[in-house]
Amino acid sequence: TNWKGDAGFLHAHRAEIRHHNVVGDCLTIDGTVTAVGADAAGRHYAEVTQEARNQHGDLSARGVGIVHLPSRAGGQGSGDSFDSNVK
Repeated sequence: TNWKGDAGFLHAHRAEIRHHNVVGDCLTIDGTVTAVGADAAGRHYAEVTQEARNQHGDLSARGVGIVHLPSRAGGQGSGDSFDSNVK
């Protein structure tokens, strides 16, 4: 999926497998932006936490990712500025 957009770059990711998944399990993965900012190099980032749950609601995996993104103002980032008209 394209959850970080074309200009986003997955800089780092850490995952923990918490539950064995058997063939036929249906996993749903939800993500939440837990922090935003700029690093020492001026690259804008978002920290995203994720949880994967099976059809019974059991936690299967969880993780945290750091995504580098362009700034809305077109400053330093990993690509062009965001198009504020895109929803």
